[in-house]
Amino acid sequence: MRLLFRNARLVGLPPDESEATGDLLVEDGRIADLGPGAASRAETSPSRASPERASPVLSIDCAKSGSGSGPLVLMPAFIDLHAHFRDPGFPEKETIESGCLAAAAGGFGTVVAMANTKPATDDPNLARDARVRALALGLIDYLPAIAATRGLEGHDVSHLDALEAFLAADPSQPEAPHYEDRARIWLRVISDDGRDAADDATLLAAMRKAADLGLLVACHCERGAFGLPPGHEASGWYSSPEGMEADRSAEIRGVGRAIRLAKVSGCALHLCHLSTRESVELVRREKRRAIDEGGAFRLSCEVTPHHLALGAAEARAAGAAGAGRVNPWLREEDDRLALLEGLRDGTIAAIATDHAPHGIADKAGGAPGFSGLETAFALAHTGLGKLGLGKLSTLMSAAPASILGLKDRGRLAIGLRADLVLVDPEAEWRVDSSRFLSRGRNSLLEGRLLRGRVLMTIHEGRIVYDQL
Repeated sequence: MRLLFRNARLVGLPPDESEATGDLLVEDGRIADLGPGAASRAETSPSRASPERASPVLSIDCAKSGSGSGPLVLMPAFIDLHAHFRDPGFPEKETIESGCLAAAAGGFGTVVAMANTKPATDDPNLARDARVRALALGLIDYLPAIAATRGLEGHDVSHLDALEAFLAADPSQPEAPHYEDRARIWLRVISDDGRDAADDATLLAAMRKAADLGLLVACHCERGAFGLPPGHEASGWYSSPEGMEADRSAEIRGVGRAIRLAKVSGCALHLCHLSTRESVELVRREKRRAIDEGGAFRLSCEVTPHHLALGAAEARAAGAAGAGRVNPWLREEDDRLALLEGLRDGTIAAIATDHAPHGIADKAGGAPGFSGLETAFALAHTGLGKLGLGKLSTLMSAAPASILGLKDRGRLAIGLRADLVLVDPEAEWRVDSSRFLSRGRNSLLEGRLLRGRVLMTIHEGRIVYDQL
């Protein structure tokens, strides 16, 4: 079966942020043809896989959206650099199965899952097993991150020595369909999640090992952010000026430290969920310096949809120590505007969800984070409408693919993987977390009106989510 999208608004064409109206043909899991005449060529020419006879074509007419605003938009599926699937260890919060379903519903084709599982994902064999489970579902490409320190405890990096042999091996297993990738293809990131290495020497050792192996180091930059001073209640601390200042200072220190050590180590550095204007300026200055020095230092960073759209007022209204708590904290308006400017001028390369599912009791008790896979596109599109869908596609698809070194996805081009998402950019809907496919119903967006709905997600040429 071939898929043919007719009369779509094609967003994400090379070069970055280009678009056109036309057709796109999917065959054998790849983009086989696109542009003017693709529809007629698909219906008159035989399938490449079966040249002796024409293969059936499932035709989807995108000329008119349900909102009546124009053609539906076909984009490269989104790539999430930063999500938490909680598996193994916390099935009440999320499982690989529910996380993959939520990702597909959100239009994501590739997700990097952080290592804060139980046990922590510090063993490449544990990571491989999780990937096998995810690939068997056929919903998304699941890329597990490896803990930067053993057990995420911040002291020991000796477990990283095992990665060299693992990366050189071919872990293909006959019992795992679609497990054709070599380890070097899918094992791309090390990260200690929200915990910092105990000292500079430990983090530097992890970074040096990552540089040797060609792995990306993802730093959350929350150094010293979690301890409550003696005599403070959580509810008061998380909404106090002193608490806010301590949290922002922790991020700024963490960003400066990560950049300094990454330059010494020679590793590729990715900074997770920036939230302060000072952090953005640190990255901006460092990127300019890297260009002046010949561009040898690979530095990238991300921002979350919730830090772009929400602020400290919403956190306090929801309960800064409960429903409104997230790491890093939601900031004031000048920080939010600095994040937007960082997106506009290219300082911030990507939007990532930091999908953090929790149960109701855990969230009420102060577990940080929000469930974000199913609202990410609409929340970003609602708040960033002036940037345009082309820019949004770059931030959520092309740039993440580049950061991860994935050359076969992230754009609409012949020969690339048919990881696609079909959206109605003007459709409005209200967030109802009871309808989430994620087990985490913890959303600060409950009842909020958003613009932009994911209608269909295609993974390797197969429809894996369909609300058309």
